[in-house]
Amino acid sequence: MRTKAFTLIAIAFLCMSASLYASKDYTKEYAMFDLDQIVVNPLGGGMSMFSAMVSLEYKQSDKNLPTELKNKKRVIEDRVGFYFSSKTVEELRKFENRETFKDEIMNTINGLLREGRITEISFSRFNIM
Repeated sequence: MRTKAFTLIAIAFLCMSASLYASKDYTKEYAMFDLDQIVVNPLGGGMSMFSAMVSLEYKQSDKNLPTELKNKKRVIEDRVGFYFSSKTVEELRKFENRETFKDEIMNTINGLLREGRITEISFSRFNIM
């Protein structure tokens, strides 16, 4: 029952995401910057591990931002890893928390940047092991 509910929530989220992204012309307006895989131990998680693949969306008109992202990639990955390691397994499991995670991570990263802003965060992988 729980797996079925999670599957339905995931499908609904994917449909909502598809409609959001369909309204943007990525080839002309937006680009993505992928971070390396983030792997951390959640807060109080014992032997649990958390893994995520995080992508950052930005406007292509921010011409100097790709260079800044490359130069600050390790710092950004460190901040994202620290952020996830401050969350409990229960917090990470709750699907409804993911939008909050995205907003908080985006605000943290944008606080590091001078050449532009991240407009969206996406998770291509989000696993608790």
